[in-house]
Amino acid sequence: MKNISSETRVIDLTVSDLIQVIKSNSIPNTTPNNKKKWLTLNELCYEFSFKASTVYGWVMQRRIPFVKKGKSLLFDREQIESWLIQSKKVNLLMK
Repeated sequence: MKNISSETRVIDLTVSDLIQVIKSNSIPNTTPNNKKKWLTLNELCYEFSFKASTVYGWVMQRRIPFVKKGKSLLFDREQIESWLIQSKKVNLLMK
């Protein structure tokens, strides 16, 4: 099997490689700069200085990008960063 990293493209894998990846879940949860791609609510609040109650409100209003896995909320770092940039642009236009 090939050495599979977060930068390995799915198209470059054979069927047996894909089966092994699915079984082992071996693709790391990191971005190219070694930051976690998926953040839990606590990690999101810590890294971006949000209050959990505020994030829950945004989730209920569907204002923040998130994925629900079972009972857990997960946030894609890149989507959150893009969302923050877009939110700042909207706020500037409203002033």
